[in-house]
Amino acid sequence: MNDEITLQPLLRDDLLGQFVFLDEFGICEYRGIQILKIVPEEEGINGPFYIPVRGHEGQLQGLPNPILLEEIQRLFKKGVYVADKQANRSNPYYYGCVPDKRNAELVKVGSLQLRVNLGKCLAFYENRPTNMTEVNIDIDITKVDDFAEKKCVPLGRDINPMKVDIELLKEGDEIYLLGAGKASLTKLYGYPEDPERFCQLKLVNGETQEADIEKAGFFYYLPYEQHRDEFDELAESKNELLLLPVLRKGQTRGTYSYYWREVPGAARYIVKLYAIATVYGKKRLYRLTEIDLDRNTRYLVLPNIAGSFACKVIAEDREGKPIAISRASEGTNN
Repeated sequence: MNDEITLQPLLRDDLLGQFVFLDEFGICEYRGIQILKIVPEEEGINGPFYIPVRGHEGQLQGLPNPILLEEIQRLFKKGVYVADKQANRSNPYYYGCVPDKRNAELVKVGSLQLRVNLGKCLAFYENRPTNMTEVNIDIDITKVDDFAEKKCVPLGRDINPMKVDIELLKEGDEIYLLGAGKASLTKLYGYPEDPERFCQLKLVNGETQEADIEKAGFFYYLPYEQHRDEFDELAESKNELLLLPVLRKGQTRGTYSYYWREVPGAARYIVKLYAIATVYGKKRLYRLTEIDLDRNTRYLVLPNIAGSFACKVIAEDREGKPIAISRASEGTNN
């Protein structure tokens, strides 16, 4: 990861239920922390270990799973309780019960082994993960500074994974390979002259993978990098209420009628026509044509375009400056 991104400690309570990015896994759902092992400073103590019950300091409880980081930090600093075997040796009903402070000994923690539970994303649909698998990261804590050693990129509760424009890729680029994490593009082959191979990737664990053009459909931009979505063009507008465009199916199969209101001061209208298609796993925008119309023409019969399409209208003054721009209207011909 580069120095410009916002790296945060992975061990944080406020990440619970949110998404994070880790180089070795990619986008993951943060599911919590558990304690795998407690090693007291004094040798020969094996537990089980207990912590005080909040609001009832005389009572003890077992370690919760998952456990909040603030609880872990507290027991690392203040210690944990272990049953006093000498005090309970005479109690035949003690075995398996949780002791209270009177029958327990406070011991200092020498080290901890923690496990961060994550859900690694394997598929997305409309910016939501549709398939996840459980993965874990184990972290050893021997001093307070260790809590902040492992880093991640917090992404929040909403994610917007963007597929890579594969035609713009070049050797040395870094991408997010879905299900595998961050990868570097080490070699581009001569597709389509070499149809079986598109590129070679190197993962952060050193593994090298070959990718064909179909696998390129699982290439995403790194989620902490800014990339303009070409579909943003369809949402751009200015004084749209002056135009109030309407797109309706025509009487002839496959045709659409597109019309709008007269805009005062307009010298001409420009209709932009787009096709929308999914190619190699990525939804793409094709700019088909721009149609110039004089100021007295405020409608257009659109041709029969197979599949999904979009259109928008711009009203310009005599100097060619836009007075009003509509958002795109979308239609479909099956």
